[in-house]
Amino acid sequence: MHGAFASAETNLVDCRKNYSFYFDLNEKELVSPNPPLHRICTLMRKMGVEALLREELVLSNELNEERDAYAIRIGSAINTSARAVRFTFFRRMPASGDWKELCDDDIMGYAVILTLKSKGDIRSYVYEAVVRPPSLYIAGKWRTVSNYYVHCSKVFETTVGTISSQRKFTFLGTFFCQQNGLTHICAHAALRIALNNWPTYVGKKITSKIINDALGIDHTADKQIPDGGLNAQDIQRVVQKLGHQVFTAEFIDNPGVDYDEFVYPLIESSCPVVLGIVKKPDIAHVVAVLGHTLNSDRWADARHTYGAFPRYPYIPTASWVDHFIFSDDNFGMYMTLPTEGIRNLLVPKHNPNLHAAIAVGLTPLAGKISGYLAEQMAATIGNNIIISTVAAPSNRWLTHLQIRDSPRNGIGDGQLINPIVCRTLMCAKTQYVALMTQAVDERNYKLNPGEIELLNKTLPDRFWVTEITIANLYSGNKRKLGDIITIINPTDPEWNAQEYNIFAWLTGICWHGPRLKNGPVNWSIKGHIPLIRGIPLQECENEW
Repeated sequence: MHGAFASAETNLVDCRKNYSFYFDLNEKELVSPNPPLHRICTLMRKMGVEALLREELVLSNELNEERDAYAIRIGSAINTSARAVRFTFFRRMPASGDWKELCDDDIMGYAVILTLKSKGDIRSYVYEAVVRPPSLYIAGKWRTVSNYYVHCSKVFETTVGTISSQRKFTFLGTFFCQQNGLTHICAHAALRIALNNWPTYVGKKITSKIINDALGIDHTADKQIPDGGLNAQDIQRVVQKLGHQVFTAEFIDNPGVDYDEFVYPLIESSCPVVLGIVKKPDIAHVVAVLGHTLNSDRWADARHTYGAFPRYPYIPTASWVDHFIFSDDNFGMYMTLPTEGIRNLLVPKHNPNLHAAIAVGLTPLAGKISGYLAEQMAATIGNNIIISTVAAPSNRWLTHLQIRDSPRNGIGDGQLINPIVCRTLMCAKTQYVALMTQAVDERNYKLNPGEIELLNKTLPDRFWVTEITIANLYSGNKRKLGDIITIINPTDPEWNAQEYNIFAWLTGICWHGPRLKNGPVNWSIKGHIPLIRGIPLQECENEW
């Protein structure tokens, strides 16, 4: 927590051997058990913590605002008090016990516990925390857990020490906070987590007061948080007041939309998602989705050929996502939600199990076409191109895609043997053109200057790109065979004329212009090239 100072200097606590995070920290500091703080301590233990610094803080403006809002809501300003304690965790314990010997590489995270007390009421909660993505310090470097992708993270600053003896630490992590149940609830926490971790958002830190001010909530009798909490429209109002937009999907009203296929393109684009989950009739909870895990050995594509269900026209890369990485203010940060765990397998309104109800994805650009819809359309285009294009003998990958399961002796259904895999994410033209300029396929072919110029002339500033590949290339090589590009916010005439797909290429061939009317023309890339990575490759070096 940057700019918050300790009331007195303290030394590091050695937490390597005979230290119990449960008994020596949680039970001593909290008025009741707090799963989020215990989760943070568990993460620290797993990541190799050796030392912690406990500091009682001088209340800053931000913490005073939190106390004052509580006092208004509880109706007892005179008798209200607040105490803030900050725990900062480090990977090593200097022999001197002095935190001044530590550096940025040593910090693992911090948590601020706020205790508010008034006549007849007392509550402690994690006001704010920032923790590195789950990782281990190996050979002089923090290395993230294999196949664990936290797309929504930032570089944060925190201060330790007093105002007269202090130092700043800077590190990559994600922000977490917890509701207090009075002046902010789970939707506030999820929205704060989403906004404060969103790489696109560069404004000041979002507090519950900022959210409440945007909604006209001041905790007086007629302006308190609604009994049902914040809804999707409230979240959208806050996001739009901050200068951004949202894509929203309601899965109960639209049960044909698989929630994971809607969420995945947003997360892969580093756009956090506020996800509403129905726990039981009329009771819902809200969490913030920040990333995903990937299981490249998952038995994903098999489900498209086994069973009695019709074969799906393509395989979404969400099929290889084992979990979404999310923060839940009831349980803690970097939790993993099995994708099947809240899937709507029944008609949602009759589903007694946990199930996804609504998703609000934060985006820098809103429009008529979500990533989910762009992928559905791109899959249709991709299959049509494969079926209808006459492949040159030298175009071995397009020929490979065109192989059919020819019926023989009543066996085989005549469908394409190698179904396409689609992976959709939002991309800026500058990023895409730079990547395509550098791209070299497995036979050392690359684009020529004229093709790069065609991309520059055709593409808008920001768009959806759906990468086309096949199962083994995706899971083993992390490479693709083509792209289909979709406008995010077509004009009404473009929408009505279906002129939102403006560029497509597959190995050796490309199409361009509204409705891809120009083509097919030659394309210099004749093989597979790397996928677009939402996370720097150096952070994915342990992936499988």
